[in-house]
Amino acid sequence: MDNPSESGNSSLFEQLGGAEAVDRAIGEFYRRVLADELLGPFFAGADMDKLARMQTEFFTVALGGEGAYAGMTLTEAHRGRGIEQRHLQRFTEHLLDTMLSQGMPAEAASEVADRVTLLGQDVLDAGAESG
Repeated sequence: MDNPSESGNSSLFEQLGGAEAVDRAIGEFYRRVLADELLGPFFAGADMDKLARMQTEFFTVALGGEGAYAGMTLTEAHRGRGIEQRHLQRFTEHLLDTMLSQGMPAEAASEVADRVTLLGQDVLDAGAESG
């Protein structure tokens, strides 16, 4: 078992602090993203309450918490939005900074950022391929 999230007997979700910690982090994360001049425009007119709920569901399931994610696939939700590698990188930086500022363990936060970087390839605009 080479997956660090399987070490001990806790999921990555539990290592980060569980539902309350993830919910709190998602709220802070979107405050940062909305204030970012590069990322904020992507969310103009978005239902942020719904987005935060969906993101919380997604992260809970993706990190080994209980529940189900009922949203669209990453590709479906982001298709045609013009998302480029630089946007994904900034998004991931905000996520990592948020988790660390919330007192989440650095190793677990880094693993989440690595997962987001990998999964994030599905959100990149097909017209903005990076080679």
